[in-house]
Formats: sequence, structure tokens, C-alpha cells
Amino acid sequence: MAKVMVFIDGTWLYSNLRTLGEDFQVDYGKLPHVVGNQIAKKLGDKSVDIVRIFMFGSNATNFLDADKEMVKRRRIFYDVLREEYNYEVEVYLVDYRGRRLKRKDRHPDDDFSPEEKCVDIALASSMLYFAALPLAYDIAIVIGGDRDYVPVLQKVRLLGKRTAIASIHGACSFELSEGKNLKGVRDFDVIWLNDLLEEIRMSNEVRDVVCKAPFHIGPNPVKTDEFVRKNRPFYCKECREKMWKQRGDEYDPDDEEGMAEPNDSNEQVRQKESSAPSMAIRTGDSSIGVVKRLMEFCGFIETEAGDFYFGMDDCVGGTEFSKLKPGDRVEFIAARVPRKEFRGREGNGNAEEVSLVLNG
Repeated sequence: MAKVMVFIDGTWLYSNLRTLGEDFQVDYGKLPHVVGNQIAKKLGDKSVDIVRIFMFGSNATNFLDADKEMVKRRRIFYDVLREEYNYEVEVYLVDYRGRRLKRKDRHPDDDFSPEEKCVDIALASSMLYFAALPLAYDIAIVIGGDRDYVPVLQKVRLLGKRTAIASIHGACSFELSEGKNLKGVRDFDVIWLNDLLEEIRMSNEVRDVVCKAPFHIGPNPVKTDEFVRKNRPFYCKECREKMWKQRGDEYDPDDEEGMAEPNDSNEQVRQKESSAPSMAIRTGDSSIGVVKRLMEFCGFIETEAGDFYFGMDDCVGGTEFSKLKPGDRVEFIAARVPRKEFRGREGNGNAEEVSLVLNG
């Protein structure tokens, strides 16, 4: 059985998906396995084992508030790849220097061009690193089309590994796709995603899903065609609207973990962090606390480092918000850098506002 690793240039794929169809949506759970099956056919129906899937992408920092929702959707997309499909995801931030993300939303005289760094080199270095490890993989599949990958593909083949390219017509460089393979970058004909649309298309099937909101009214399960994430409670659209109405500005899930606040440069953020008092619990820390107070859609956890806010949809790992009660000991992971000022409803001004992942 051939071991396969799939390396996806997320920025390239995101930029070129529209050429597959105006409303085309990729099923990222299927994509690696579909291209893997194509390799199996090229090997004479030999079995392949996809041992790792890598996604290399970017997201924005130092952008205007008007684009918060766009940044949030991209962050959630990467989270879904990690949690639902076991992708290894590397995300690199692009500094927009206080501008809008889309050129059409900026001033006509603004010739700013965002500089995306590290995505290409991160993909190339990971592919080369694993090629140098004994028995890590036999075949590397690159889903991309940039000519920048020519050197690394050549070096990977020199290490005795085979390489394949999955790309899109009109978005693949000549060096990677030309029929004679003069550059020696691949061991198979290019796999064209254009020919696999029905196999990699996202299908939104209507199905019955139980709404976990304790205040749900009406039939349950509900019919939905929404994507339902594993190990997370599902709330129907009506219940989510109720949650947002109550939480309002109290809940702010838009900031990416470790990302600069809007209109702050990375240097400004570093200065703020260095001048801020140190905290016993920081982003990514696992800690234990006690549920201090519960409201209809949210609550507070008390720790020695201060009080931490969490929303009902932050509960994972089997924890059910509706079954929590004051005094319960819970394990949690701080998922965002705490802020000095709390905008919630406690009123004492001392609680730290932090998104949490509950594990206990």
C-alpha cells in the first residue's frame, strides 16, 4: 500500500475556485480522498493510504471593522478543517495596515497590495521535510498550480519519492502542467479538478438534527441542510437568533486566536502585551475553574486569575450547557487573549472577557 500525503495551497485554491463554477463549493472532506483515488487508478488500482492532509493558508490582521465577518468566516473554515477532517493547518497573517480587505472597497487612489508571506515556502518545506524522513510517505500530492513549487518537487523526487499535481485548468503554470514534464516535477499526469466536480462538490442534504437549545420551541429534531460540526451542540437558526439578541455586544467571537485587534499593528500589540500585567492564565492554557454564575445563554467561570466569560456554544467534549450549575468544577482552555476591560453584564469591571472551550 502506497503512503500518500496531500499538501494544499489554500490561498491558491481559494483564489481559483470560482473558475470551477460561480457557486461551486468544495467538500474538503472528500477532496483529498478523491485525488488519492485518482493516484490509485494511475497505479493500476493499487491501494493508497492518505496518512496526512496539510492545508497552508492565510488570514487578515490589522483590518477595518467592516471586514470582521469575513475574517471570522475564514477562521471558522480553518477550525472546521482541523476538527472535522483532521487536517494539519498552518495559517499565516497578512497585514492590511488598517485597510479594507477587498480592493473595490478601498479608495480608488490606494494602490496597496497585501503581501502574503510564508504560504508557499511553508508548503515546500513541509513536503521536503517529510520526504527526508524514512517511511513518512511514498507519494506527495500537491493541490496547487504555482511555478514556485518546481524546485521543491524536483528535490523531493531526488529523494526517491513520487509526486503528483492536482490543479485547475487556467490556474496551473506551464512548468507544472506541460505534457513532456521537461522540468521533472511529477510522476503522473496532472489531475484536473475540473474533471472531478461531481465527486468533490459539497452536497447540502436536508436531514433531521436535534437542536440542543434548552429553550427550543417546536418540533425537535428539526430539518436542516446546514453543516453540523462533530462533538458540538447544534442550535437551529431561530434559537441562534435568540442567543445573539441576548448576548449582543457581550459576545465577540470575531478575533482570531493570537491575532492583532483591528487597527493595531503587530508591534503595537506586542507593546500592549509587554506593558499589561502578567496573567496566570493565557491563551491556549488549560485550567480548572468553578462555574460562578449562569444566565440563559452564557456564564462565568471563577479562577484565581479572575473571572472568565463563556457562551453556551463554547461547550465541547460532551459538556452540555443546559446541565451546568453554579459550583461545578470545569476544565477549560482559554481561546483568546484576555482583555483589560470587560463589556459584559457582571458590572464589577473585573471579569476578563475570554472565549472558552469547555472540556469538563
